[in-house]
Amino acid sequence: MPAFLVDTHHCKKDGICVSVCPVAALRLNDDNFPENTPEGAAQCISCGQCIAFCPHGACSLEGVAVADTPTPNFAKKPPEEQLTAFLLSRRSIRQYRKEPVPQSTVDAIMEGVRYAPSAANTQPLRWILINSRENLKKVGDLVAQGMETLAPDDAHLRSTVTAWRSGTDVYFRGAPQMMIAVAPKDWSWGREDGAVALTYFELHALAHGVGCCWAGYFTAIGAKYTPLQKFLGVEEHEVIVGGQFFGISKLRPHALPPRKEINLTIR
Repeated sequence: MPAFLVDTHHCKKDGICVSVCPVAALRLNDDNFPENTPEGAAQCISCGQCIAFCPHGACSLEGVAVADTPTPNFAKKPPEEQLTAFLLSRRSIRQYRKEPVPQSTVDAIMEGVRYAPSAANTQPLRWILINSRENLKKVGDLVAQGMETLAPDDAHLRSTVTAWRSGTDVYFRGAPQMMIAVAPKDWSWGREDGAVALTYFELHALAHGVGCCWAGYFTAIGAKYTPLQKFLGVEEHEVIVGGQFFGISKLRPHALPPRKEINLTIR
């Protein structure tokens, strides 16, 4: 793991970096400058909290380029009411225009996904982009085959297979593209990390005018059906932990749908 570095010309000796380190890898030395503890470099998980919270730009990590720690203008954050309205405008989109999302927009969305939190900052995910309806059709055919193989007695799944083969896109709803998250099989937090990162994907997509929907049928079959995994290039040590199909929505929401009241216990 990288060693912690401090610019003593900019450091104000306020100890903020020490206080925010989640693994207690930092301490203040006799001159009140922060430094690694004796075990600090080995304990460091490269989360960058020291860099993020230092108001003086004095902290860095060995081997991490300055370009990888940008300083966006957080003052540009929209007002609370506007941000809340944006978040509440998220809907699962199931009607799409024919044209695909440009690669430049997909790249911009994925740049935001890079900053999704992960357990112990492992950042374990690999991503697979299905970028054409032709390949989505192949994926859908394999999903249908997987349902027949893995759950032949499930009446509901059989009905989706029948619908798919009759030309009704029950798996991807006519979306032109899909993003798939893959994690190492031996990482116990892979599914949670995938869900968080795909939520980031969905919200950043919304910010770019792109609609998404969670690919539940695909995820359930993709995690278990080897022919589908092989088609996607998923390695033996990996597992599919989620996917979202996406595209430009034909429609936009005008109201909030009904939801249950929050069931909250306070102790």
